[in-house]
Amino acid sequence: MNGLSRGLLSGAVLIGLTFGANATELTVQLTGISDGRGDVLVIACDETGYAAEITGRSATPACTARQVRAAAAGDVTVVLGSLPPGRYAIRAFHDHDRDGRLGRGIFGVPTEGFGFSNNPDTTFGPPDFAAAAVEISRPTRLSIRLRYPLGAP
Repeated sequence: MNGLSRGLLSGAVLIGLTFGANATELTVQLTGISDGRGDVLVIACDETGYAAEITGRSATPACTARQVRAAAAGDVTVVLGSLPPGRYAIRAFHDHDRDGRLGRGIFGVPTEGFGFSNNPDTTFGPPDFAAAAVEISRPTRLSIRLRYPLGAP
C-alpha cells in the first residue's frame, strides 16, 4: 500500500471513529405492561421524524432509531444504541398483534398500550414534540409508563 492509500485509509478510519464516538446509548424502562403477548416497540424520533410518524404521513419509518423486544407483564428494558446526540421524542407501544403499528379502534382511540418520554398527558391525542422531547447527549436512562385507554386487551 503506498503512502497516499495509507493516508486516505487512516483518514477514513479516523472520521469513522470520530462520528461513532459521538453516538450514545438510550436505555428506556417501560412500565405498566399488561401481559406478555406480542412485542414492545421503542422509537426515537427527531422533530421532523416525529411529525411524520405520529400523523402517519410516512410510508417508511421516519425516525432515527427503533427497537423491538418481546413483551413481558410488568416492566421491560429496551436499549437504543448508537444514537446520535440530539433532541428526541421517544414513543413506545405494546404491539399485541406484532403488526408493527399501534392498533386503533373507533374514533382513533388506541387499542394497545402506549406511552411517550416525559409521560405527558395524552387525553386528547399524542403530545406535541416539545412535550415529549428529551435531550440525549450522553448515556441516558428514562422511564415510560404504558397506558391502555380501553383497558388491557
